[in-house]
Amino acid sequence: EVAAELGYARPSPEPELLTLGVIFHDTDLINSELHLLIQNGAQSEAERLGYRLNMRWTHEPEEIQAIVRSCSGAVLVGPHDRETFARVRTLGRPIVRQGWLEPLEQADHVGGTDHEAGAAVANYLLALGHRRIVYVHGTPGFRGRVERFYGVREVLEKQADVEFREMRFQADSRFTEHLRAAHAEGFHPTAFFCAHDGLALTVVSELLRLGYRIPENASVVGFGDYSAATQISPQLTTVKVFGQQMGAAC
Repeated sequence: EVAAELGYARPSPEPELLTLGVIFHDTDLINSELHLLIQNGAQSEAERLGYRLNMRWTHEPEEIQAIVRSCSGAVLVGPHDRETFARVRTLGRPIVRQGWLEPLEQADHVGGTDHEAGAAVANYLLALGHRRIVYVHGTPGFRGRVERFYGVREVLEKQADVEFREMRFQADSRFTEHLRAAHAEGFHPTAFFCAHDGLALTVVSELLRLGYRIPENASVVGFGDYSAATQISPQLTTVKVFGQQMGAAC
């Protein structure tokens, strides 16, 4: 009665912030710059919407399961394996994946347009007049690189006057060795689409060392629009990956 007479009111507790987990595969070093962009996008969007973020870098299934259990939902970034997904699905939390899915796997997913990007670059090089084109994989086995190759090939195989090849590197070989082997077979490419910007810098460097002038003698296109693309002059022609937007979408 006294509290009511004096106008006291029970203080309302502050609403508890929901915590979202963002778990990066810690051995996927090739995509570290993309992951940094995804992190920035996720942080900005979470702050805008009033969520708390729990960022972790691991690939251990048990550790990931424990992290997800402590969160209201989670984003798994990178090539996490089947065991990891099986464990987190049993928790009943909303999960979003950033990375490649297994065929017919049912999951909420945010990804890039690797296949479409490959097709776009193929059309771009054709419009420049190139008819001897190479796709440079570098180390094989990365799904995104393969999808870009499929996109390029889908466009170029319809052109009867185009000669198209791919270059895959093993650990003990270099781009120059593959190029010289192609020359020995009578194939002299004028355009190189590289699986990522770092690889494109290697190709540019090797071509310059061999006496090429770029872009007068050869066109080189990268992928990612990462910091490496600005480290040469003229700056590298490349395909922008919208990592921050991907993080916000997740």
